[in-house]
Amino acid sequence: MKKHLFFFAFLIALFSEAQIINFPDANFKTALLNHYYPIDTNSDGEIQASEASAVDTLLVYTSNISDLTGIAAFTSLKYLECSYNQLTSLDVSNNTDLTDLYCSNNQLNTISIGSSVVRLSINENHFLSIDISNNPGLESFQCANNLLSAIDISNNNLLTSLNCSANQISSLDLSSNPSLEYLFCSNNQINTLDISFNPSLIYFDCQNNLLSSIDVINNTFLKDFRCNGNYLSIIDLSNNTSLEKLYCFNNQLTTLDLSNNDSLTNLSCGYNQITSLDVTGCTAIIQLFCENNQLTSLNVNNNVALTYFKCNNNQLSTLDLRNNEYLNLFNCYGNLLTELNIKNGNNSNLPSFNFVAINNPDLHCIEVDDSLWSTNNWTNIDTIAHFSENCHYTGIYDLTTNDLRIFPNPTSGLITIDAENIEMIELTDLNGRPVYSGKNSVIDISKQPQGVYILKVYANNKITIRKFVKQ
Repeated sequence: MKKHLFFFAFLIALFSEAQIINFPDANFKTALLNHYYPIDTNSDGEIQASEASAVDTLLVYTSNISDLTGIAAFTSLKYLECSYNQLTSLDVSNNTDLTDLYCSNNQLNTISIGSSVVRLSINENHFLSIDISNNPGLESFQCANNLLSAIDISNNNLLTSLNCSANQISSLDLSSNPSLEYLFCSNNQINTLDISFNPSLIYFDCQNNLLSSIDVINNTFLKDFRCNGNYLSIIDLSNNTSLEKLYCFNNQLTTLDLSNNDSLTNLSCGYNQITSLDVTGCTAIIQLFCENNQLTSLNVNNNVALTYFKCNNNQLSTLDLRNNEYLNLFNCYGNLLTELNIKNGNNSNLPSFNFVAINNPDLHCIEVDDSLWSTNNWTNIDTIAHFSENCHYTGIYDLTTNDLRIFPNPTSGLITIDAENIEMIELTDLNGRPVYSGKNSVIDISKQPQGVYILKVYANNKITIRKFVKQ
């Protein structure tokens, strides 16, 4: 009798031992034993088949795993996250319930998956090719930062999100993906791209490719469009009335019509050849970057929400920012400004390091809320420029005329203005504080403190500005 009992106990122990899963990678086993959701439910330091089959979610990311052998025992697995490991190959073809597979940031070059996978992320690996033709239910495919030269998504009709950025892809056929909403294909070698079969597209990023044209007429739901770093000479956005963000900088655009894009909040169109830009209808715009173009005029009076504004390196002569009280960043470096009015009632909202107006050689007066505050806080202006609460922009500035002389300069007492047809003379200090206003051509400044003063002479339908020194 004792012999029979011993034999029976031996069989039970042997059977239990047979149910223990072998994991060649010790780091994988450690990750399972320390899993966020307990897997080793009997706490024996092993994973039995019965324990593995009860698991539907497995989180083993960032665990220094190089081999996932043993994963097939997780027969009920639906969600696997194994990113940021050292995997070079992965076989989950026997995990027939698996719908979500995330294995980014490994060293994978081969993978085998079942047809049940709906969401697949293989970003940041070493794939030269990938076969997803047996995944007709695939909705999301992320394969950015690999070595792919092509991808075939013709059998993935339910695809809503595709990210194939930063590969070596030269062509991309999207004609079988009518449900596509999010498309990231930036940093490839694509020279033509047809998205007319993707009317549901909401987010489209094709930046840094070789595109010379792109047609978004059929993409009326488009909200975010990024096509910077291509060779585009024209973009027709007349049908994209839902567009909120447009990044088209570093192309070859000469014009940009935004008259139908009143939902636009972010526009970056710098580094093109644009000569005119009408944003008067973009009343919701918050960010406007149009630097390094050929703009000679720009009206932002209707852009009352404008917060970040860069128009540097253009040919602008005047800028009126009185309606832009939310400005927090402003750069007009390298223009031909003679008039700049930023008296918006909220200058203190614009930090000193976010205000740049240098390299405008004809800009002598900048109209502001408080000249003293601006002088103390906004230092990125030319030495010839100063701040004032009232710049009297009523004529044409002239710095080079020989029709006006002031002497002596420097002076300790009287300053004489020699000019014909003087209409008005204004004298201010560098902080814009008025010292004199009138028509007298000889002014006594003996009681004024030493320093540099600004003299504006209104005569012959122009304004001439000079600086002189009080000793």
